[in-house]
Amino acid sequence: SQADPSAILDFFQNPPVMDPEYEEGELDSEKVKEILVTDHDFSQERVESGLEDLEKALESRQSGLDSFV
Repeated sequence: SQADPSAILDFFQNPPVMDPEYEEGELDSEKVKEILVTDHDFSQERVESGLEDLEKALESRQSGLDSFV
């Protein structure tokens, strides 16, 4: 059986898309290290360095109510 070329073209031009569902929460550094270092053999030093940078960025992103006044 032959595939309909217009259906194939339509699939690539308008692919089915699902919106991801996620909840924003606190950063669990220990869980991140467990997954990356233990499960996937990432460098512990590089992971810890990256987590430190991320934590600093998250802290600087948080602003108090004074910034709105």
